[in-house]
Amino acid sequence: MFETRKNVSKRTCRKARRRWHLALAGLVLAGQMGSVAFASGPAATAGNFYLNGVTVENGQVYLRLQGNANFNNPDSCQNPAMVVIMPDSLYPGIQNQWYSLAITAITSNKPVYIWLVGCTQSVWAQTVPVVESMSFYGS
Repeated sequence: MFETRKNVSKRTCRKARRRWHLALAGLVLAGQMGSVAFASGPAATAGNFYLNGVTVENGQVYLRLQGNANFNNPDSCQNPAMVVIMPDSLYPGIQNQWYSLAITAITSNKPVYIWLVGCTQSVWAQTVPVVESMSFYGS
């Protein structure tokens, strides 16, 4: 029947599970054009955004959204023109991957699809939206 692999580490399983969750979230969000609200916890919003800058400070990556970036700000973050990619202790490589994705989007002048969840304190004493997921399609 099913065969288990004893040499597969827990970290490998977590990475695969995270990729599966991100892929599933991308499929669900691909059909969404507005905002998504959850019954508990912070509200979420998603959309296509053009980026015009990246700042790395104190271990966090901040993305500057082009223009006024009109989007639903359900958590009333103080500075919605910037979003932050937080370090993730369970998936340490994800921050670098999103940073690379952001640089690619900026240099190619293409939008990224960003899913934002909640606000966090920035290094500039304002709250900013937190990136939960990002996608880049290039066309």
